[in-house]
Amino acid sequence: MAGSQQNPSSTAPGAGHVGPILSARCTGCGKTSEKRTTEIVGELSNGSFQHVCHTCRLVTWWNVLRVLEDDQDDDEPELVTDGGVDQDDGEIDRGNHVALVSGGMDSAVAAHVAVRWGPADLLVYLDTGTGLDANREYVEQFAETLGVQLWTLRTQECFEERVETDGFPGPAEHGRMYRKLKERQIGRLATFSGGRGNSSDLHLWTGVRRQESKRRMSNVTPEQDGPRWTWHAPIHDWSKADCREYVDRFDLPRNDLWDDLGRSGDCFCGCFGSPEEKIDLEAAGHDDHADWLRNLERTADAEDERGRWAWGALTDAEARAERVDAGQMTLCSTCGVRPDGGRHE
Repeated sequence: MAGSQQNPSSTAPGAGHVGPILSARCTGCGKTSEKRTTEIVGELSNGSFQHVCHTCRLVTWWNVLRVLEDDQDDDEPELVTDGGVDQDDGEIDRGNHVALVSGGMDSAVAAHVAVRWGPADLLVYLDTGTGLDANREYVEQFAETLGVQLWTLRTQECFEERVETDGFPGPAEHGRMYRKLKERQIGRLATFSGGRGNSSDLHLWTGVRRQESKRRMSNVTPEQDGPRWTWHAPIHDWSKADCREYVDRFDLPRNDLWDDLGRSGDCFCGCFGSPEEKIDLEAAGHDDHADWLRNLERTADAEDERGRWAWGALTDAEARAERVDAGQMTLCSTCGVRPDGGRHE
């Protein structure tokens, strides 16, 4: 019999949807549950297999206790409706489970995990109005490959109008932009899910990982309460290598932007962006999007650094230089900004 927990990326591809119904015990926590799989190591009656355990919040090894049903026609596998979720996990089974897809690798992997072995049966793409068409098209292809319905929720915020009146947002405004471009759409989804007050039965599955940054090391948990929904992070403790291996193992569609830009192309609000990304866009063949950002810079009603997209990535010296206009330089012709941020005397 197998024991101990395994790397999540080595999950058996037949777990959850097809195969005989088994009574099995999780080697991680010892709970007993009914499972279905075709990937059994050893004999059917006493072998072992890998499957998600929502008590452990990991993919673990399970030991077969007995075979409950073994009369399935291999040519026409029967699909189960629980999506591979433990039958006794009532709290997890209830509610509307949605996998959020951004077009990034992590969200694609998490969505596949949530749909294949979890309870998610709907994909949602949050259209910020600033992303690449190619990214949205990838998400549509991904949903088609999974055979899962996709909802695209587009923000009502007009980014162009915001830039024309207030300039481009910087790092300090990221929270506000997140609420306008993404969270409001999630709030509407929560309302559709049956909750107009402070709660709903909405569960959101995301690809957030602890290893993405030092800040997320301490903040990411497998499950967390949101304003009116519950967050789930099925790959919270995976590495990037785990995600790449998972994509290869299950032959998931790849987004060209992963290699061209190093990220998804769902949002270009620029709060944490870098001006060099416009060059990256052109190099990746997305000149039209780079031109769109430059045209916005021309229309921005801001005489300081807020007239530059992704100005938050500027050094202090560059930011101060952006504030110096021609009129000021007429009176301060001998004063300039040194590369180290100081001033010439």
